Amino acid sequence: MAPEEAKLEQGPAAQKGAGVVSRWLKSATDDGLVQLVQGSGFIFGCRVGGALLVLVTQWVLARWMGAEDLGSYLLAYSWCILVARLSGLGYNSAAPRFIGKGIALNDRSTIRGYVVFSGSTVLAVSTATALIGASAAFVLIRRSGGDPWPMVVAFAAVPIMATIGTLQGFALSFSWFRAAFIPNTVLRPALFLAVACLIWWLGGHPRVTTVMLLQAGSMVVALTILLGAMGGALKRELGDVTSSFEVGRWTPTALSLLIISLFRDYLPESSIIVAGLFLSSEDIAVFTIGYKVASLISFLLFAVDAFTMPGAAQAQALGDKALLQAMAERATRLTFFGSLCAVVGFWIFGRWMLGLFGAEFVDGYGLLLMIALAQLVRAAVGPVLPLLTVGGHERECLNVYGVSLVLVAPLVVVLAPAWGVEGVGFAVASVIVFSSLALSQRVTSLMGVRPSILAALAGRRAPAGQ
Repeated sequence: MAPEEAKLEQGPAAQKGAGVVSRWLKSATDDGLVQLVQGSGFIFGCRVGGALLVLVTQWVLARWMGAEDLGSYLLAYSWCILVARLSGLGYNSAAPRFIGKGIALNDRSTIRGYVVFSGSTVLAVSTATALIGASAAFVLIRRSGGDPWPMVVAFAAVPIMATIGTLQGFALSFSWFRAAFIPNTVLRPALFLAVACLIWWLGGHPRVTTVMLLQAGSMVVALTILLGAMGGALKRELGDVTSSFEVGRWTPTALSLLIISLFRDYLPESSIIVAGLFLSSEDIAVFTIGYKVASLISFLLFAVDAFTMPGAAQAQALGDKALLQAMAERATRLTFFGSLCAVVGFWIFGRWMLGLFGAEFVDGYGLLLMIALAQLVRAAVGPVLPLLTVGGHERECLNVYGVSLVLVAPLVVVLAPAWGVEGVGFAVASVIVFSSLALSQRVTSLMGVRPSILAALAGRRAPAGQ
């Protein structure tokens, strides 16, 4: 592997040995694939571990608070997460592209400008949003006779979560994967769960506001750790250079990526809203659980994309098309064969896995396989979204996801009454496949990179000057 490639793909997680397995991998594969397996494996472990902690926490809270209070807490917490994400304005998603370009070109002035501008803008917007939201929640909920304080606390925590998200984007851009994922993805839910269990064990009687305050406290701890981990590192990276600002380029890109992430991440919720006109509450529950189990594959796709994106941004900035092609091929091989193993696992053990949630959830087995196969197609086309993002083609992504969102509603309307849960699953799977293939075509035509599994297995390389 070329020295430039090693430099671009190296990250903290990839620098650690992994014992016998790591040594075997190094003897069987190239160093770049080993680094990709180690780094994306670390990210995948954080995501899965964090998801398990959240599931256990919800079980504990259900036993401790009861279903009604748990629902009130989850509503307030969901508002906090959603508003914080909107207040982030997409700057965290755009950070790997612009900071990565600055790293590749040794342009510390622009990196400092992006960090200063996006950080201060997100803080100002999220604080203003928090003040407006908390005031509105207090007045409206109190007027209706309810308890406004859980929502007030939730909105008060918005600047904390928005800042955490922005710092995560910075950390990911520099390949500081531990800082990007451990404080918020692992430590925050672990701390919240530990404190909640301790109070439960001591015989405390929780109120929704108290639990929301505990969650806000865990956010403060995560933010403090993140600031401590990144403060000195940013100073060393940036030095005392003068900030250079390119707001006219940063903001439109960031907003486009924000909309893309909302389209991509809320596709199942959009489908459920439409399907609710035709399906029973039990069917909606079966769809939700089946989709979430199948989406374990998306954790792998996210992990590989997250590890690949900083290096891809730097390779794009340097105009090294051959390096970009090589990185895409390695990422595709890992995600495709990992996803294929997951599909086989779902085929064999899917009914058993769904049965853990209750006998009625086994009816979602067909849905599980359809969504899993759609995710396999997504893995087969390669890391198309990160490639288009670092290539400056986010508007193409926006167009594809916009069409996908428009397509899913009529498909659900047509298929849900006839086929029930399987009809909704087929509609969602079809949209996933469509968007994946459409983005793959755009990567090839716009960037001259072929990230599909067919190209990866053939070992094809785009010419450096293409």
